[in-house]
Amino acid sequence: MFIKQKMVPFSDEAKKETKDKKKKEKSVLQAKLTNLAIQIGYGGSFVAVSTIFILVFRYCLTNYIFEGNSFQMSDLKHFINFLIIGVTVLVVAVPEGLPLAVTLSLAYSVKKV
Repeated sequence: MFIKQKMVPFSDEAKKETKDKKKKEKSVLQAKLTNLAIQIGYGGSFVAVSTIFILVFRYCLTNYIFEGNSFQMSDLKHFINFLIIGVTVLVVAVPEGLPLAVTLSLAYSVKKV
């Protein structure tokens, strides 16, 4: 038993849906760049947290252990400055690393061709 079906051309909505699906799919390069941008973000976060930790550790070691000073409220200013330095490292690392990643990946792609 066969069922006859009438062939209906795509409507405008169906054409728009297929175009939207194609736009949503990422190319291989876009996927790799997205992955690389995420890795740069993780690396920048790690370096920023490490910077804060090292600065706080160094300050506490020299000020409290070697010099024998006790904690004062004025020391809080130093800790806030260390936090600001760490945030600055994070803010600078991510936008500067992304163009570098794009340049390197494009150079690598051109080299393969």
